[in-house]
This record gives sequence, C-alpha cells and structure tokens, in this order.
Amino acid sequence: MAMFLTAIEELAIENKPITWSIVLAGTADEELYAKGAYALVNKGLRPDLVLLGEPTELNIIHAHKGALRFRIETFGKSCHSSLPHLGKNALYIMSEILLKLKTMADSQLPKIKNADLGSPTINPGTIQGGSSVNAVPDYCVIDVDYRTIPGQSVSEVYEMLKLTLKDIDTADYKINAPHLDAMAMHTAKDSPYGKLLCHCCQKFHTAAEFQVAAFATDAQAFSPIHIPALVFGPGSIKVAHTINEFLPISELETSIKIIKAFLTSEHNY
Repeated sequence: MAMFLTAIEELAIENKPITWSIVLAGTADEELYAKGAYALVNKGLRPDLVLLGEPTELNIIHAHKGALRFRIETFGKSCHSSLPHLGKNALYIMSEILLKLKTMADSQLPKIKNADLGSPTINPGTIQGGSSVNAVPDYCVIDVDYRTIPGQSVSEVYEMLKLTLKDIDTADYKINAPHLDAMAMHTAKDSPYGKLLCHCCQKFHTAAEFQVAAFATDAQAFSPIHIPALVFGPGSIKVAHTINEFLPISELETSIKIIKAFLTSEHNY
C-alpha cells in the first residue's frame, strides 16, 4: 500500500498525469478466501490489468499455482473392538484411499506439466477418526490440499480423484465439495503488460526478472474471468508472517520509482 499510495501522491505533487484509469483497492481476507477481491468482481469491476502488491524483491511474479482444498470422508460400522469382524473399520478404508492418493501424487501428477509452474501436487494434511480405542471406528475424515496449475478445474480434479479411487466402493466414501477453490494465475511474460512492467523495472533495477510464486494471491478472483494479473513489490516473502517481518527502505524507494514510471507510461509498449 505504501508503494502505491506514495507513487500516486508524488505524481500528483509533481503534476505528472497518470495514463491509466486506476482503482486502488485494499482488500480483506487476501490470506485465504479473497473475499474482498471477489466482492470487487461481483460488483462488476473488470480492469484491463490487476497489479498486486506483494513482497517479490522487485521481481515480477507472472504465475502461481492455485489451491483446491476439500475433505474426504469414509464410513464404516461401529462395534466393540474385541469383535472387529462384526464391524467395518473406517480407518482401514481411509488407509486404502491414502495409499491411492500417494500413488496419484508419485506417478500420475508428475505427468501433468506446466512449462512455468511444473506439476500439480496433492497433500492430505489432517486426519480424524474414531472415538475410543476399544471401538471399531465408523467414521474418518481427511482434509486434502491440491495445488492446481493453470487450466485445471474442480471438475477435472474430481474426475481424476474418482478414477484413482475406482476400486473402492463409492458407498464407503464421499469426496466433499471444496471449501477453498483458488484458481491458478498465469500471465504471459511477453504480454503487453508484462513487457511494460519489465521495461519500467529495469530502468531502476536491472536485476529484475520474471518469476513464479509458491504462494497464492488475490489474482484467484480475477483468473476465472480471464483478467491478466502481475505481482510486484519490495521485500521478501521469506520474512513474511515472521516476528521480525521487514522490508528494506531502499527497495521501497525503488519500487515507488518503478510504479511511477508504470503509471505514466503509454500502454502500447
């Protein structure tokens, strides 16, 4: 925010015209569901470009993976643990699912590739099941994180999951609707906006380069409606969310110069 606000303020003081029609938005919930960004989209905001301020060390992030999170439940039949043959252990069913997900992660997903972002990944992150050690558990649930690459949809991922789990009785498990669906972002490096921002960066920071990010951004709200996005700013993601989070003042000053150049440039670069 300091980068954008100061750049706009200095241009006003210097009486230099901004060649863009701009909307400066401070959005809520950027860390998870991007509710603020989605609210802007739902209100009809359709910019030519979304420029997101994030710590990129003055490099240009033109792509990042998406995040799809969902729960898988398994269902069994409870009974006393001394007579397990009378029941059906939901944890055993889940163990079969977990092994199949590992095979999917190790063998199937590496074959799906994006030139910039590599392959999608899947990770079961939490598991809960059973109520007592002396009872056969009739329920188990895992929470799964799937990192998508550009072009992957929820339906495509779910079809892949169903095919992976085809040998397991569908009455024994349920794949729930996603509780997070953050689409991947990809803007071509040689797009007009990518070339323009790169040109402005290299005026003041010759080491600037295009990169991809492991983290997701508010671009997730604009990707479904095909609006290009770029991510740029001072500071490093390596110290984000830490006790001693900081950014070098020199980087902030340079970033302001770059944004001023960008805002006063012709768009047909």
